[in-house]
Amino acid sequence: EFFIDAVASYKTDFCLFPELFNAPLLAEFNHLDEARAMRSLAKYTEPLRDRFVDFAIRYNVNIITGSMPMLDGKHLKNVGFLCRRDGTWERFEKVHITPNEVQYWGMVGGDEVRVFDTDCGKVGVLICYDVEFPELPRLMALQGMQILFVPFLTDTQNGYIRVRRCAQARAIENECYVAIAGSVGNLPKVENMDIQFAQSA
Repeated sequence: EFFIDAVASYKTDFCLFPELFNAPLLAEFNHLDEARAMRSLAKYTEPLRDRFVDFAIRYNVNIITGSMPMLDGKHLKNVGFLCRRDGTWERFEKVHITPNEVQYWGMVGGDEVRVFDTDCGKVGVLICYDVEFPELPRLMALQGMQILFVPFLTDTQNGYIRVRRCAQARAIENECYVAIAGSVGNLPKVENMDIQFAQSA
């Protein structure tokens, strides 16, 4: 809530959180293997979404929640939410799942990209790896996207640079604004999540 309050004090229209921003909560499940821990973390996703909807209304800012794990039937997906300041929300899914997400967490990708209407125009959201595939934002641009948001999580400087450069390319190709936000720091007591490297732009 602190970060939302800080951003809202500048009268901004959007607040973007990183991919898997709630990863520190994985420490609660260190006694489980990585896949079961991530599935257990998914129990927080809907309550967190509801809190973000409340924050969007209270602080009068549209919030892109980054992403969180969510169980969709038996499938674990990497999803996020656009929480509008009018109290409505939309869900988006990561389409291209990384080999790491498959190997350690058993995640599966979504099958749809959408553009969302906001009080500031049409926006799209691509989670991390998805921005490296030009076809997805092109489909969004054809739907009228004006701003592309890219929440990401990378563990090395090389990974961060790859996401940033691809995001810059998508801005040029689709003549739209692009905002990126990534996690930074380390979680030494969380399996498969020990360090994150990022800069936001």
